[in-house]
Formats: sequence, structure tokens, C-alpha cells
Amino acid sequence: MHEYTTPGSFNVSLNATNSSTGSNVATKIDYVTILATPPILPYAVITVNATSGDIPLTVDFNGNSVGGSPNSWLWNFGDGQTSTLQNPVHTYQAKGNYTINLTVSNSAGTTSRILQNWIRAGYSMVTVEESQNNSTIPLYQNNFIRVKLSDNPSTGYKWTLNVSAGLEKINETFIIDPKPTGMDGNGGIRVWDIHAAGIGEQTITGSYKRSWDPPGTGKVFSIIIYITSTISTPITNFTATPMNGTTPLTVIFTDTSTNTPTSWIWNFGDGNTTNATVQNPVHTYLTAGTYTVSLYATNSRGSNTTIITNFITATKPILPLPGMSQPPTDPDNDGIYEDLNGNNRIDFTDVVLYFNQMSWIAANEPIAAFDLNGNGRIDFSDTVVLFNEV
Repeated sequence: MHEYTTPGSFNVSLNATNSSTGSNVATKIDYVTILATPPILPYAVITVNATSGDIPLTVDFNGNSVGGSPNSWLWNFGDGQTSTLQNPVHTYQAKGNYTINLTVSNSAGTTSRILQNWIRAGYSMVTVEESQNNSTIPLYQNNFIRVKLSDNPSTGYKWTLNVSAGLEKINETFIIDPKPTGMDGNGGIRVWDIHAAGIGEQTITGSYKRSWDPPGTGKVFSIIIYITSTISTPITNFTATPMNGTTPLTVIFTDTSTNTPTSWIWNFGDGNTTNATVQNPVHTYLTAGTYTVSLYATNSRGSNTTIITNFITATKPILPLPGMSQPPTDPDNDGIYEDLNGNNRIDFTDVVLYFNQMSWIAANEPIAAFDLNGNGRIDFSDTVVLFNEV
């Protein structure tokens, strides 16, 4: 017996001898032909070490195949990035749902394996398999459950899955296993991705039977998902820019509340409700005064109010006195406007103006800017103080 290890056509010779006549050789040309084994098409198999988690999410991808051996690998990670390594490591930087695609090739051809929305970066996802039948699983709202059940539709059997009102089936994939263990035909894994939309106790139930089987037959699958809300009552807070100035004073209010409010009611303190239900309103104060501002915010979990006393101060603008073309100035930057005629110096003309226009100043100018003696009003004593400064 002889074993040929390479393809080709081979000559075979036989040299026979005996003791009486000697030897003789017979040769047959191309007597044995060994054919090359035809290439076998590869089928991609994908495994990963993580399908969800906080971002940045780093995932180890493992490429394998059944059938033929690939001589090239091409991964598409679903976020615009690719790799030609067999076993790459990839990091997802942004929250999202990513479809992965592995394409393998050899001389027999090319095949691809696509797993729709397989990586859910920035989310928590619980994977549930048939071994967890009749179990209860906790999960935070707005995360995911991935249910994976062995299926073989070629035999007539198929899983159907039902979910309660607080759950949402968003994806169903059948992943064919080219070599299903213990199954005949084109078996594999049927996968559902389910969004935990509601809160409280939710159910997932499934049945595995043929369409013609009577009710109550076949396998059943059932789990309870207990969903907890991640939302808490708002904690209200806000900022404003600017917080003081002359009228008309336009202020930009910014909501800095935590725990995601969904509605807002502002009280600007001046009785004007324009833009009061906007998250980040712009409000104009037309009248001088000191204003207390409050913000009431709500979400599905409750409400909260924050009040900031004397938060906004709007003052009257400095106006030219009657007969003057320029407004008063504050030459020494002490907050008191001693230069009443606006010539940028303090002189006797300012004293005369002050004395003659005390009533007008009290009615039209911000009191604090002209109250030289600090008694909270405009009177003759202020004129005396100003005279002594000249």
C-alpha cells in the first residue's frame, strides 16, 4: 500500500525477480491520478466577549469559520470602523446600537455573517437563555433583554415569543448554525432584543411547536422581568446672566436642574408670565426693583421648587438732568454720581443743579446713585455733602 500526499499523475513500475530467469520491469505511464481536493466555501462564525456596557465599550471580537478555512477576514463594526484581523479588539466611543458584519473569503468564494444591532454600547443588556426558564430578572428602565433560544424551523417547529405591555420587541434574528449539535436540518439560535420601556413586573412567554399542533403542546418558556425606573424626582436649580443692570434689563435664565425634568414653570417676580414654561427662558425686566425668582419643575416621578430671594436687581438708567445734554458721571468711581452736568468733574455747577433738581432726581434717577449721605432719600443734606466735596 502506498499513500499519495500531493495531487498529480504518477507512473508506476514493478520490478519482479525469481531465482531461475532473473528479473523484469514493467512500467505504466500516468497509471495513478490523484485529484486535488476542491476548495470548500467558508462560513463565518462570530463570538464577542461583551454586547453591552458603559462607554467607552471595548469588545474582543473572535472570528472563526466552519467549512473551508478563510484566507482573508473583513470586520465592519457598525460605527464606520473596520479591521482585517481575524481577532480584533474594538472600542465604541459613542452610545448606540451597532450591527456587526464579518466577511470571510478563500478560493471557493466569500460569505458574510451579519448580526443586527448586536452591540448596544452605553446600555445595560441582560442575555437570557432557555436554561433560565421560570426565572425573575431585575433590570433598569430603558435597557434591554436579549432572549436566545435554540430553534429548528426546518422540522416544522418554531419559537413564538410574546411580551407584556411594558416591553417592546425591537429586533428578531435567526442565526443559522451550520453544524447544529443534536439537531437535524438547518437549526440555529433565534434571538430577540426587547426594550424595557415600562416599569414594574413584566413577562416574556414563548412556545415552541409546529403550526398544526394543538394548543398546550410543545415546549414553553417564561420569565419575569422586574423593571425599576432610573428617574428620580427633579432637584431644581438655575442660573441667570446678568443678575443686575439698568432697565430694560434682559436676563437669560438657565435651568441646571438634575434628574431630567420634563416641564417647567418660572416665576420671574414681576408678574410677567411670558416664556414662563420654557426650560431656558429669556426675560426682560422693565421696571426697576429687586426680584425673587422661583422655578417649579416636574417629571414622571414628582416635582420640586427652588426659590432664590432678591436674585435679580434692575435699576433705573442714569439720565441727563433737565437742560443737560450728558448724563451724570461718577468721577471717583465710588458709586455716587456727583458730576451732575456730565463734564467729568465735580464743581459748583453740580451743587446748584443738585439743589434745583432734587425733586426731579428723586422721581427719575436711581436713588442709591445720588444719595450722598446714605440715608435712602434725596434731600438738602445731600446738597451739603456735595458742596463740601467741591
